[in-house]
Amino acid sequence: MRARLSIPLLASLLLAAPFSHAAEQKKPRPVPSCIGAEVNGYRSMSYDCLGQQMSPNTTPNRPNPAMSSQDVTRRPPNQAGLVTPATTANRMGGNFGNSAFPQRPPAMQGGMPAGVRTPPPVPTAPAR
Repeated sequence: MRARLSIPLLASLLLAAPFSHAAEQKKPRPVPSCIGAEVNGYRSMSYDCLGQQMSPNTTPNRPNPAMSSQDVTRRPPNQAGLVTPATTANRMGGNFGNSAFPQRPPAMQGGMPAGVRTPPPVPTAPAR
């Protein structure tokens, strides 16, 4: 009678053992702490630790649902933020294809710009 009870008990323990071990492995590891140093009143942290904190997460975020849509491929390039020859030609002006610098109007040689008016004279009291 004891042998009949011990066999199912032993089998259930053997089957449950791998699952209990797997549950222990899935626990998140603690994040290593950063150790700072202080020398003559100046504090600094380890560059390795700072780099680790600034690096992106290793787990990928969920994909952007807007990018999986076919509407993205049908948009004009200027709505997607892409450079087109027409926009570059508009920005560069007459120098497009001739220079790496955009066309600028010539510098003024004194005088006031066309859109700026001189202020009206301040009225003074008549002389007696």
